[in-house]
Amino acid sequence: MGGCSSRGERAVGLVLALAAAALGGCAGGGGGPRGAPPASPSPSPSPSPSSSPTGGGGTPPSSPPPSSAGPAATVTVTVDPILAEGASGNAVAALQALLNNRRAREGVALLAPDGRFGPSTRAAVERFQADHGLPVTGIVWQPTWDALRTPLTADVLGTIDPYGTPTTPDVYAGPTTTPDVAIHVLPPIEVRPGVLERPLLFQSQMTIDADGAGPAWRSDPNGQPSTSLSWPGGAALDPLVTPYFVLPIGFEAAHPEVRLGDLAAIVHRGRVTYAIYGDRGPGGKIGEASILAAGRLGIYANPSQGGVSRGVTYIVFPGSGAGRPQPAADVDVAGRDLFVKAGGRPPP
Repeated sequence: MGGCSSRGERAVGLVLALAAAALGGCAGGGGGPRGAPPASPSPSPSPSPSSSPTGGGGTPPSSPPPSSAGPAATVTVTVDPILAEGASGNAVAALQALLNNRRAREGVALLAPDGRFGPSTRAAVERFQADHGLPVTGIVWQPTWDALRTPLTADVLGTIDPYGTPTTPDVYAGPTTTPDVAIHVLPPIEVRPGVLERPLLFQSQMTIDADGAGPAWRSDPNGQPSTSLSWPGGAALDPLVTPYFVLPIGFEAAHPEVRLGDLAAIVHRGRVTYAIYGDRGPGGKIGEASILAAGRLGIYANPSQGGVSRGVTYIVFPGSGAGRPQPAADVDVAGRDLFVKAGGRPPP
């Protein structure tokens, strides 16, 4: 019995010794071998840009070691204020300046730059939103600010000045039933070798024409599977393949220099596309183009619900065609050349 008790006491003593050693290692903060006495605490030096704490007794590096994650990126996001009727201040004055910049190019009366968001500023905002396919709320938030800062149609038009050119006697209806779309005559350019003609410019709406080959015409309640201009053999143009524009019946009588197959440049919201005169539309109403032409300009091209009510500039180049269709790629090359000759500055 006494032997057993002695062995038990020794075992308990060994366990207590091991526990004490373990506790001593924890108290030392893990900085040395388990069971070693804890190091005396010393004040930590103040950190400086040229030094860093050492580990393992090594020499301090001259600069912090690189982080595998890299430095945190700083992102600056500019958010314009939301403005509504009743607001005032510098932000409203900036809004009025952006609106006036566009209104001056469009020949529309300027807003008073008074920094007050009144009914006239609201009306100008609503018109701008309608022209640019934005929700017409009269409230200026980020999409409206962004659209106000996009390139101006006038910038793409370059030296083409629709307001400083003579007009012809014929006037057409555009977004409304009132004939208020004038035809402006630009200075002559060479449309074919040795042939000078004066381009015709008008600004109107764009409705969507789905007439022609393919299935698209079936999506238009008034659609038909034919176009006024057709390929040899009688095949109609395809509104999904050919960028074509439409002129009203009677336009050629007023402008005999224009005929089917002539080319045009069409500009909307800083974009330009080139198109061929491919179809005739109802008399007296102007401003229509194929699904492809509209889509290239960023215009919603649904035949029954798409289009825009204003803000589209058409420049027709009389005598530039050969009375027959052309592939879209050829239309683009020849149309761009004519647009540049007329003074346009197409985007790169």
